Amino acid sequence: MDSFEWNKIAGGVLGSLLFMMVVGVVSGSVFKTHKPEKPGYVIDAPAEAVGGVVAVVQTVDVGTALAAGTAAKGAEVFKKCATCHNAEKGGPNKTGPNLWGIVGNKHAHLGAAFGYSDGMKAKAAEAWSFDALYAYLENPKTAVPGNKMAFAGLSKPEDRGAVLQYLNSQSDSPLPLPKPAPVAAPAKTATAGQAKKA
Repeated sequence: MDSFEWNKIAGGVLGSLLFMMVVGVVSGSVFKTHKPEKPGYVIDAPAEAVGGVVAVVQTVDVGTALAAGTAAKGAEVFKKCATCHNAEKGGPNKTGPNLWGIVGNKHAHLGAAFGYSDGMKAKAAEAWSFDALYAYLENPKTAVPGNKMAFAGLSKPEDRGAVLQYLNSQSDSPLPLPKPAPVAAPAKTATAGQAKKA
């Protein structure tokens, strides 16, 4: 095959691609889709789901999460954080600040020694209590709006509790751990048979 034949093949392929692109642009302008202002139908699910089982979202308090973890387990989980943070005494700052002695300390505890975000500076005077750190580890963007940390958070309460155990141990004077919240007794509810008798 000579170069003229190859040119014809290449021209045919390029022409076909160009034609498909033009068809896509034209059809996109002719057939525009619009998101409705409100959904066409609303699924109104009752409180009781299939089989009478009700979904309950349980929140685990910080004391219970701390009791479920250990500092050793927290050191393992903290490896996810170690890319950006150091928790050793006298260790260097990385992308994030050094976290030695963070539990009980102020939000922007290193002051001018680290370039904190505006969101963190706004909370500079507030202490990192166990509750505040627990919420921050779960969802940094919600706990301190406007902070620069890109980490999505730790979804498991036991992982957050373990990291708090570890961070608390990384201090000259670790704080006493909060006790787990007392477990409330479940409320008694009448069964369908008891309701009919009444």
